[in-house]
Amino acid sequence: MNQLFDYLNIVGLTKTAIPKKIYKLKDSELVKILEIIDAIIKEHNMDEVDSRFSFVANNTLSGGSHPCTYIDCRIKNIDTLARNAILYADVVYITNPFEKYYHLETFDESDRHELETDFLLVYHVKALLVCGIFKFSSSFIHLCKSCLRKAKILTKPYELKLEKAKSFLSEKILSDFKFLIDYDEDEVPFVEVLPTNDIAEHPIVYHFSGEVLEKFEALVKNKKTNKLTKKDVVEMGLSDDFSSPIINDLMIQNYYANTFDSHYLTNRKIDSLLIANNQNKNKISFSDKVSQSLNHKVPFLPTSSLNDLIKLRNSEGEAFQLYRSSLTKFLSSITTKDYNLKEAFRDEIEPELIKINQTIKKTRKSILNDLVKDTLVGSTFVSIGLFTNFLPQAAGAIVTGVGGINYLDKFGNNIKKLSTIKSEVRENKYYFIWKLLRQ
Repeated sequence: MNQLFDYLNIVGLTKTAIPKKIYKLKDSELVKILEIIDAIIKEHNMDEVDSRFSFVANNTLSGGSHPCTYIDCRIKNIDTLARNAILYADVVYITNPFEKYYHLETFDESDRHELETDFLLVYHVKALLVCGIFKFSSSFIHLCKSCLRKAKILTKPYELKLEKAKSFLSEKILSDFKFLIDYDEDEVPFVEVLPTNDIAEHPIVYHFSGEVLEKFEALVKNKKTNKLTKKDVVEMGLSDDFSSPIINDLMIQNYYANTFDSHYLTNRKIDSLLIANNQNKNKISFSDKVSQSLNHKVPFLPTSSLNDLIKLRNSEGEAFQLYRSSLTKFLSSITTKDYNLKEAFRDEIEPELIKINQTIKKTRKSILNDLVKDTLVGSTFVSIGLFTNFLPQAAGAIVTGVGGINYLDKFGNNIKKLSTIKSEVRENKYYFIWKLLRQ
């Protein structure tokens, strides 16, 4: 995906230039840029990834504007997904943020603001797109049912399931959500939505403009309560605004599950319930365990830069593979419902990390005791570290000069101890996590 960022650089849409540049481009220029971006993404997605560690993320985790358009929320979601992906996935298909603009010929200020946000989100996960851990999925929201059937994305049985799912969702939203009328400082009405936490994690505010605002003002003009009725919510399209993106996510998930055998990743509990009707129980259980970790603070989820995390994964490739296969085997053996990576860390990973640290501590103590007669060389030797280039090229000469030939022999014996313990630690199935926590 380097080609995408090379092209953005050519047209002046660098990360720092986007906030100003996006508002200066002509409509025709934006249309052309988006056409070329589309072509680059399609070419990049021609390479299929055959892996059991293939996932497809929902729109929210992909940094999408549903249910919250606030950029901080969107960056937090895609950043959490990125860090989990680096620690586990070979590929994660994320929502293509540019697809919603492909049918546009003119771009108003709102469109440009949204496009600016999407570009910034893409730059935030540039490292994952370049190395191939992230790939853009295809949305089907702009295709009619006839086209979906021709592409075998929508079958009659699955269409019936989607209709039932949407009816269930709509009824749940109308029954369980609260839609409250409020006014800003200029007395312009807006809607505050109090959702259930299985669909959205915080309240959502809707501000209207133009004809929609006029319609809403007329609706609330003579109301004696600050609550919208079910009929009001349907007429304003608010229930559909919540349910449609979820249904589209289900369609995408179904396509990638059947085409690439991908597991789904979601931060919405409702998705698990809806998807359960269309996948085998083992696959659902595994997907749920990984997905639930996106809603918990996983103790080994790193705070280092995404670039540094990818470098560690690449440099410790064998250790990464061993850790991932061990964790997968452990998670697959768990039958407890709602089990997640936070609990796996406590039950499976942390005991192994304690074992590594105890082994190192024991060896360090042994070496210190052995070198205690020579404070200078002993402290220098130990302070250099176990897993760095701890021996300078002239180590032998330095030790000989400070402690003599006899001390060199002792030094050599301790080098053997370090080499042995280094090998033992690296062979631990969770050495990768141990190294990760020292980033």
